[in-house]
Amino acid sequence: MLQFLQHELENMVPNIDEYQYHKDLYLELREKTPFFPYCSNKKFIEIIEKTLCRPIINTESASDPLEKIVTINMECLSNEDYEIFTRIKRRQKSRQNEIGLFNQYILGACDGWESSKRGIDLYNKKRNIYLELKNRYNTMNSSSRTHICKKLQQQSQNATCYLGHVIPKKNSFTKYNKQYNITEICGDDLFKLITGSPTAKNELESAVKDYMFYRKMKMKRFKFL
Repeated sequence: MLQFLQHELENMVPNIDEYQYHKDLYLELREKTPFFPYCSNKKFIEIIEKTLCRPIINTESASDPLEKIVTINMECLSNEDYEIFTRIKRRQKSRQNEIGLFNQYILGACDGWESSKRGIDLYNKKRNIYLELKNRYNTMNSSSRTHICKKLQQQSQNATCYLGHVIPKKNSFTKYNKQYNITEICGDDLFKLITGSPTAKNELESAVKDYMFYRKMKMKRFKFL
């Protein structure tokens, strides 16, 4: 029903009475239906608003003249195009940082889990699990990876410890690291560990997409002529 109403609202020919009826019905139903069924709507909205929906402030950073020369020439950009490109790149980096926080907070809000325990991202008291979370498989260099593994190793004598990656290098996997007595886990396997569902990663992506539409409907004001 929600998907039908969303489709209608996206494609409806403007008619103020019909549109308002569909919008009100959609908002009423949406607010009664969980976005992400592994945590409450209240918690989901609180987390997504303070991370993914937080306004990004444009910042200026020192430019590299050689990088600018090479990029403009190799990518066939004008000076204006280059400025737009670098501004978007900086904003994208800020968004990626917020996505990392969103993933940590939302997984920490799932039943049985909490964020930030003894300096480690996620903890499950009942199952005695510690999990350090990274958004991408390639975000760690060799030094930072060793540091994280050693930090988890300190807990692994009395608990089960994981190094988790939301986005895997290729496919989802779970593998034991004998050197540090920890398990590496990523993608769908990671979300299944947290929620019990093998489809939870896709469900979270759909939940974010649905919330963005819901948020737009809450804020949108049409002027019918």
